[in-house]
Amino acid sequence: MCRKHSSEFDLTNIARLKKEIKINTSIIKTVYFECGKNVEQAKEELLKKSSAINIKKNKDEAILRKLRDEFGVTNYCEPAYEISCFWLSYWFEINGKNEEMTRRVLVEDEARRREIKDLYASRQNYANNGDQKLEKQCSAKINAIVRRRNLALDKIDSVKSQLKFDLHWFTLEGAMKFVEDICDAMLASKTRLKYSDEEVALITGHGRHSASSESVIQKKIIEEYKEFVRKDENNAGIVYLFFEKK
Repeated sequence: MCRKHSSEFDLTNIARLKKEIKINTSIIKTVYFECGKNVEQAKEELLKKSSAINIKKNKDEAILRKLRDEFGVTNYCEPAYEISCFWLSYWFEINGKNEEMTRRVLVEDEARRREIKDLYASRQNYANNGDQKLEKQCSAKINAIVRRRNLALDKIDSVKSQLKFDLHWFTLEGAMKFVEDICDAMLASKTRLKYSDEEVALITGHGRHSASSESVIQKKIIEEYKEFVRKDENNAGIVYLFFEKK
């Protein structure tokens, strides 16, 4: 009876702290018990942590805005070849929120987007001239470069957060092959899906620059993977591929 009462008492105190201080619940619990269940002492410590977290958050947001201005739309890269804030934030996270490491990745990505743009222009010229062989070679080069824009599939075990892959600028065939390879890598992984289900984010875009004004890649993924795919509630250009715990 005493243990139950104590547990209910702790939950009430934790709920009170959570209401007063907007911070992760797990942090509140840890600090509360570290402070010997002293609510006032815990509150004081949590306010310090909250302040530090907000300072770090504001600093990170300032860096992201700076990187977005620097690498979003460039002199050579019209909006059809810019990167999303979602994608930029992901690489910032992957690189430990280190500005310089993220900048190096984005410099490489900038060059790749330029090359992709030029290859698509060449592919269109070959298509107009009826040169199917060279058109196919361009498609293969495009798909290879787009793959290199993404996290290497043999590195997925090193990422602790949700996996995200950008399918922008793949050909339809290249995108579907890449998604198939993502599935194989997830199932072959030694750590992923070991403890829980996972959803992998696939950035398909909205298809604004396609002839049909819809993402043919997203449409095909939904057709292919059916109930294992859901759309992002806030961003129609992202879908999530579900993987069940092994």
